[in-house]
Amino acid sequence: MTPNSEERFDGGSAPVTVLSDDLLAEHVVEDPHSYFSHLRETSPVHWNKAFRAWVVTRHADCLAVLKSPNFAADTVSPYFENRLSEREQTKWRPLFDVLRTWIVFKDPPDHARLRGLMRGAFTPRVVEAIRPAVQRMASTLLPAGEGRHEVNLIEEFAFPLPAWVISSMVGVHQEDLWLVSEWSKDIVEVAQGSLGSGDRRQRAQTAMLEFREYLRPIVEDRRRNPRDNDLLTELITAETESHQLTVDELLGGAILLLVAGHETTQNLLANCVIALARNPEQYRRLKEDRSLVRGTVEETLRFDGPVKSLLRVAVDEVQIGAVTVAKGDRVLISVAGANRDPRKFNDPDFFDVGRDASAQLTFGQGIHYCLGAPLARLETQEALNLILDRYRSVRLLTDRIEYDPKVIARTPLSVPVEFTS
Repeated sequence: MTPNSEERFDGGSAPVTVLSDDLLAEHVVEDPHSYFSHLRETSPVHWNKAFRAWVVTRHADCLAVLKSPNFAADTVSPYFENRLSEREQTKWRPLFDVLRTWIVFKDPPDHARLRGLMRGAFTPRVVEAIRPAVQRMASTLLPAGEGRHEVNLIEEFAFPLPAWVISSMVGVHQEDLWLVSEWSKDIVEVAQGSLGSGDRRQRAQTAMLEFREYLRPIVEDRRRNPRDNDLLTELITAETESHQLTVDELLGGAILLLVAGHETTQNLLANCVIALARNPEQYRRLKEDRSLVRGTVEETLRFDGPVKSLLRVAVDEVQIGAVTVAKGDRVLISVAGANRDPRKFNDPDFFDVGRDASAQLTFGQGIHYCLGAPLARLETQEALNLILDRYRSVRLLTDRIEYDPKVIARTPLSVPVEFTS
């Protein structure tokens, strides 16, 4: 038994650990790896009473849940229908109606239709075509020249690079990136289980509706004037078996791409630089052997990825390890725990740029594998190549990185670094 835990029995009379841990407690947010490591060895599948969900921490169990058809990705509808009163449903319906258009919350057969329509926006051709623009943009953001350069990595590089890339692919003007950022922050407080204020739903709903209206004329322009290598054009012209995206799906999908398309890569890039700064011997190794850049991105996804957890709902009674999960129960898949499972990775707490980390689960598995993963990888690879080209070393200017309190994402708030040429 673990501290602050109790034991109960599931439907199969197997003992189950019940914890009341706060998943947004400061020590969990700051160091989720130590927290999930402890659980992985003591309570690999347990019920979290505070979060009202099963928490799964071992690689084999997490992979099984991600690939199983017995778990649904639509966590929005059950929350809306079962945890909100009729009055609340009426009030917050505009927000949840948009969230329910997001492919990340869709299940078969609707998921297959949407994924088929959206897949064309992330083909190797479309993604590779953006590489020169990523290189040009990255080169303008980081200081050049000899000497030492102090940089706020988030504000000056990790946020503006992916935000500019995804915004340009959707037709958002660069001067409006701050709007995208502010709307996104308000929306993810609801979508990602953040520790927000009491008015977070109101702010999220306002942001969502303003976002929709901002994008509407951009969508209409793309209908009239389609562009080559343009993500929004690909979405508008996508067609599978004579089906096209509805206007609501198109606007909702564009919002999702803008929200997730910059935050995920921002977190991945920032966490990569943090890991390299804390492991200077790995930075030197990488600088000497640039063939390791692609693997370094995968190792970052494993070691300290942009996503800590994924959420699913059991569509039927199902077994996870020795535990029986009831139909309708929520399941929090700790990919952070799975990615450091010593049963899958040797010496998992060591950051190794030469490791084969292809079994990491950060982008998911199965039918819900992240569509935008190739773009996130490309942006991070090019950003890392630029840093390696320009700087002999990188050093953190703080002993403690503060992270945004979220259940799902691993988001550093400020990363002051010193680059030395």
